[in-house]
Amino acid sequence: RISKFTGPIPSEIGNLKVLSSFWAFSNNISGTLPSEIFASPVMQQLWLFENQISGTIPIQICSLNSLMGFHIENNHISGTIPTQIGKITSVFELWLNSNQISGTIPSQIAKLKSLYKFPIDSNKLSGPIPTEFANSGWLSSFPIDNNNVFLINDTSASKICHKFESCLNTWITVDLCPKCQGSYSPSPTPTPSSSPSS
Repeated sequence: RISKFTGPIPSEIGNLKVLSSFWAFSNNISGTLPSEIFASPVMQQLWLFENQISGTIPIQICSLNSLMGFHIENNHISGTIPTQIGKITSVFELWLNSNQISGTIPSQIAKLKSLYKFPIDSNKLSGPIPTEFANSGWLSSFPIDNNNVFLINDTSASKICHKFESCLNTWITVDLCPKCQGSYSPSPTPTPSSSPSS
């Protein structure tokens, strides 16, 4: 692990063609993610959380065919989640939470069969949660609170709710929770139109 790192990541990191892990978390790294950081074909772990990194996630990340863990949480990352991430079939963990990421959640990510953890809470995401997450394989951790996303109230939404431990209605901007079949109300007292599930 690299410690006491300040300033931007040098582009010369791209010269390390056999770099398999780069752990530089909890430092004072600033600047943007250089595209060169994705140059190593054997990169498996890229941990950069708890820094001052800004800018977007470069689409070159899709070239990391061996990537298993990408931790960029607790930075100042903006822009959207690249749909190209859906091509990294080896990835196990994608930690993007606590940034300023906007746009929608790419449905391509739900098709990653090896993905186990995908925290994206505390961003500026919006729009519907893709129905593909109802059949998202290994995914078991999917925190999405503190965004402006919602479930489309259909059979797929019910499957998404049942897939995860916590009730998604505490995390998303919907009025009724499909998992509870309308029994949940965000107000302290259920409205007369709400009926308990049988």
